[in-house]
Amino acid sequence: MTSGRLFLVTLFVYLANGKTIGAVDTLPAKYLPFSLLREANFDFDEFPFLYLNGIPGYLTLSRNHYVSFFTPFAGVVALPIYAVSVLGGVSPSSRLVGDLEKVSASVITALSVAILFSTLRRLADKNDALLISTVYAFGSSTFSMSAQALFSERQSIGVDYLCKEDLPPGPYHAGVYFVRAGGPADFSPLAAGLIHAGGGVGFHLLRP
Repeated sequence: MTSGRLFLVTLFVYLANGKTIGAVDTLPAKYLPFSLLREANFDFDEFPFLYLNGIPGYLTLSRNHYVSFFTPFAGVVALPIYAVSVLGGVSPSSRLVGDLEKVSASVITALSVAILFSTLRRLADKNDALLISTVYAFGSSTFSMSAQALFSERQSIGVDYLCKEDLPPGPYHAGVYFVRAGGPADFSPLAAGLIHAGGGVGFHLLRP
């Protein structure tokens, strides 16, 4: 199994249900690509339907602009998938937007699985790496939430002690544990962001 194949298999499974399973918390990330590509900003002033009945919990008012209460990372990473449709004139009210959110979430999450597997392959046995990547991909809220819609903040599997510069040479035995989200600080910024967007993966490494 290679990282590329794992990405494709994971993406196929994530897209198999053919629908978006979102929540109000995903709305900022869902519409952020429209704001970035058409207005070149991070506010949601052009989407009054998001705050017609007052400021919802997923938005906040900052300097007289409506902005997301959550980190914008998921919406930013989704830009390449949204770009053609948004620049081509698709309306934010189109049913296609739900499909764009679903595909974006699935691609981001599948990519985080591939990154995790690739990283673990450098630190642990290949079978351990595949097992942990599979648990992360299909045995956690990565599958039930992250791959279904553009969730920005939530609890999930966390990671500690990954790819530290002072980490002694392997081999290691790898294992998974469940903690609160917020652990991938030892990844590169891009990898950490993708993994956080994909569920905040976590594992521990033990010397044999």
